[in-house]
Amino acid sequence: MKVLITIFILSVGIALAGDIKSTTSTKIKSNRTTTTEIFTRSGATNLVRTITVRDGDVLLVCQRIYYAGVLALMMTQTDDGLTCVLQPEAAVRVGTHYSAEGNLDNINLMMTHSTVTVDHFTVTNGLLYPASSASITKANELSADFVDFIEIVTNRTPKKAE
Repeated sequence: MKVLITIFILSVGIALAGDIKSTTSTKIKSNRTTTTEIFTRSGATNLVRTITVRDGDVLLVCQRIYYAGVLALMMTQTDDGLTCVLQPEAAVRVGTHYSAEGNLDNINLMMTHSTVTVDHFTVTNGLLYPASSASITKANELSADFVDFIEIVTNRTPKKAE
């Protein structure tokens, strides 16, 4: 349940991602165009997306998620499907959520031994977009409050029958 609340809050937060900066570069080689977008949060790269197009057809979409300067997850989309590879040296766990239609709709990075969200990405048309830091902070606050509530409810001593 906590994860669902976090996912909902972060999904709404993409429109508010004012602290995310991006730069775009394009390289054209014969009949192939490659566009690279680099997204940063507070100066640190958290997403690099490369899209290669030839003759109007998308050949490859490669999206790399970074945490603390280390590659955490690489996603590659081709006509053959989507491949996701979690890097073994990543200091995070990766949570994914799929829509009812089976499409990936968000990715959540959490600390390895806790449920604290350190980064979150929504997915639109197969492309990742970082959520704002404010959305991540708010989701973690709500998540902590929810955990506290569950502990209070589950640790209560039942009333004795009179």
